[in-house]
Amino acid sequence: MMTYMLNFLFTKTPLAYFVWDFWRDEAYTYLFAKRGLSEIITLSPKDFSPPLYYLILNIWMKMFGTSEIAIRSLSLLFYAATFFFVYLFLRNVLKVKTRWLVLYLILFLLSPFLNYYAFEARMYAMFACFATMSFYFLQTEKRRWYILTTILGLYTHYFMVFVLLSQLLYVALNSNSKRLKIAKFKAMAFSFFIFIPWVIFLFTNNALFAQGFWILPAKNESIWNLPSILYLGYEFDFAFFDRFLLPGAIILYLFILKGVHLIIKERERKYDLLYLLLLWSFFTPLAAYFLSFVKPLFLPRYFIFSSVGFFLLLVFIFKHFDTHMKILFVVLLVAFALHYTNLQLVHRKKAPVKNLMGEIKNLSGPNDLVYVSTELDYFLAQYYFDENKVYIYNKTYEEIPAFVGKVLIPKDRITRRLPFYPQKAFVVKEDLTYTIQATY
Repeated sequence: MMTYMLNFLFTKTPLAYFVWDFWRDEAYTYLFAKRGLSEIITLSPKDFSPPLYYLILNIWMKMFGTSEIAIRSLSLLFYAATFFFVYLFLRNVLKVKTRWLVLYLILFLLSPFLNYYAFEARMYAMFACFATMSFYFLQTEKRRWYILTTILGLYTHYFMVFVLLSQLLYVALNSNSKRLKIAKFKAMAFSFFIFIPWVIFLFTNNALFAQGFWILPAKNESIWNLPSILYLGYEFDFAFFDRFLLPGAIILYLFILKGVHLIIKERERKYDLLYLLLLWSFFTPLAAYFLSFVKPLFLPRYFIFSSVGFFLLLVFIFKHFDTHMKILFVVLLVAFALHYTNLQLVHRKKAPVKNLMGEIKNLSGPNDLVYVSTELDYFLAQYYFDENKVYIYNKTYEEIPAFVGKVLIPKDRITRRLPFYPQKAFVVKEDLTYTIQATY
């Protein structure tokens, strides 16, 4: 019975993400974070993220090891912290009654967007955590904690700038006294001031913004499907959920509009909180969408903190519905989340690279090498085989785009020559088959 339960938990629930093989970005994360602290800082301008996550992960790996579970546990820790601050926001800001609080927290735990990145070795869970804390401390007027968490967010992900802009707009719109507004503006300005040295370092040490980027231009349907995207974390290259996005979005739009109407009708001066949650939810994705006409920026995982705000917006609206309507929408959201999660467990499963590299390890001699046919498999082969024995085969250095982690690919790791027998190369193809080759 216990074996069956464990098998179910780690194959049919989001815990499966915890034990899947790494994908290329996670392997890159490991290889980046394992470098020295000073090297992480100097290399980060050539990466597409600030250095804080890698610095913390470097220390984390020294304490807990470098297995997939150990590395992913850091994201899980920040997810747990996000959960705690969502609980605080529900209790202290939204004033949710105890009998509903547990139900809403369960609904939050079912969020496909957040629980996917809770088990990924990337900075997104940490980013969501600091952004959530920043909003919470802004609303509860804890200035020092607000400044600290905002600075940490800025050094975690560049989209934290959008968080600051949305907060700036919120403070400008809300009904606080002029004195309190000025105090909040000063806290925001100071937070960004502490980030300016990194901005200067970024622009003077690299050509980050001149490099090519892989994000595609935003699609028009992104706007119509935005509520579904914020709730699910769906990205359009998945294609396994397209037909459900728009119906779900329409229901959510109608629900939000009805809730806003009820809030206005009640005239209880709750507009400030409504402004906060609407800006938290929609400002960044809408800004990214319109900026994408100049430079593509619309990537749902960058809006992970907006998913937290969107969840809180839904709960805020729930409060203004009668019990039957609350239950109806909670059931619909649970069904929506569970259906998407089930499909995601099938369609987003990581490639079985670990087994492949284990097989190659068993067949290889002490001097044999692994050649990967695509640079996308380079970091995975390094993580699962031996990072000193992996090469990219049949490409030139100039052909490799910057956004695949070129900063960690030395020129001498590109080759067009096979080794001389008895040394052999296991040439791994893009479909994860391989041949054994050598020059005789």
